[in-house]
Amino acid sequence: CATGKQLVKSVPFTPFIDGNAKLSVIADAIDKAFREGETHKFSFSVHCGNHRWYDAEFHPLKHENDVIGVGIGLFETTHKRESEEAVKRSEALFKALVQNSADVFLLRDNLFRVTYASDAFKKILGYDVETFIGKARLDLIHPADQEPVAVWLAQVAEHSEVPPIEFRA
Repeated sequence: CATGKQLVKSVPFTPFIDGNAKLSVIADAIDKAFREGETHKFSFSVHCGNHRWYDAEFHPLKHENDVIGVGIGLFETTHKRESEEAVKRSEALFKALVQNSADVFLLRDNLFRVTYASDAFKKILGYDVETFIGKARLDLIHPADQEPVAVWLAQVAEHSEVPPIEFRA
């Protein structure tokens, strides 16, 4: 059976990995999979004209209770990482726009509970945002006005034009 270091030399992606440090990490993962009999995982990047990301998995191959080899899985994750970074940038931009807006923004979940309220909520309405997080829309209405508001909301859902309504919070 080949040693961990011999296996590393036969893995086709190793010529593209910068530096001996990464080869050492790979050799260590293979050695640990052999010694400990457990899967080892890590991520790394490669610069070969462009930046690529990979997840590496080192799975012990067992016969009965003996480790007889190591299966190596290499998964390119560049697009996944780029997508995650794009989402983070988009969320940061959205947050910056909403937080600095003079308008009130409320985000709600599928049960209409408030999950986010912009800073303008307190500035314009005078209420602390924290008191409304987790509340359903009718929970924000004075108990005596909840039924008429519920009827009005149903009309809004069915028609594009409905008369305005006044209610207490």
